[in-house]
Amino acid sequence: MLIKKTWMVFLGVAVIGVAMSTAPVFAAGASVSGFVDLVYTVSGVEADESTFSADGEVDVMSDMGSASVRADLDINKEDTPVSVEQLFFSAPVGGMTLTGGQFNTRIGFEGPDAPGLLQTSYGQLSSVLADADALGLTGVMLTTNAGGMSGDVFMSDDNTLGAQVRLAPMGDVSVSVGYVDSDSDGTTLNVMAIWTSASMLAAFEYVDNDLADGWAIYTNYNMGDMGLTVRYDSLSTDDGTLDGNTTLTVAGSYSLSDNLGMILEFKSDDSADDLVTLEAVATF
Repeated sequence: MLIKKTWMVFLGVAVIGVAMSTAPVFAAGASVSGFVDLVYTVSGVEADESTFSADGEVDVMSDMGSASVRADLDINKEDTPVSVEQLFFSAPVGGMTLTGGQFNTRIGFEGPDAPGLLQTSYGQLSSVLADADALGLTGVMLTTNAGGMSGDVFMSDDNTLGAQVRLAPMGDVSVSVGYVDSDSDGTTLNVMAIWTSASMLAAFEYVDNDLADGWAIYTNYNMGDMGLTVRYDSLSTDDGTLDGNTTLTVAGSYSLSDNLGMILEFKSDDSADDLVTLEAVATF
């Protein structure tokens, strides 16, 4: 507990100092990017069949000198029309990078946005990490890079403290270990190992916290404009609701252009109906 409190004081002092010293930088001109994500449910839950869902994101970034600021706005026609995904600044501090605000962590294999996913749906482990508030935080984070190793230490609401260490022992292999401890969600451990080549990717992920534990295997074969992804995962919950529940996801992708791609996905779940979706993701 003493170590935890000490880190919180240190990060708090650092963020105040950087905010005061770099405030004029954030008036710089901004660049805009984002994406549109359209999903058509071919078959699955009867009420959702033959229906469309659409959402997207607008990202605004400003970078001047050594400091930067970023705002990611989620747009969804069904839920809250506009919500903030990220709103943070980053600046160098003593050989490290300090990030403050609302930001995504690097914990978990599957990224937060559609353009960064190999398939359409999220796996069971992503849901566990999201429920534990390990994917997105409001607070401060320090990032460091040293040779083949990098790492983050972050502090957030609810007396939350976490860290992730990333290693690259070989050029085509990377390993990461993430840990989050909070008063309300308990502790969460995330371990990943990823192998990549020019056309192949294979990854293993393990998650364990106070509510559930599980593992996942991801494979992707890139054939230029086309790709094939297979994800297989298993999850057990501590309350016994799920006991080794498995899902199998197979997704084929095709790039129509540099900024427009299509994904046809089949997902089988032990505890839910099979699902077939067709997705279009366009970036700008």
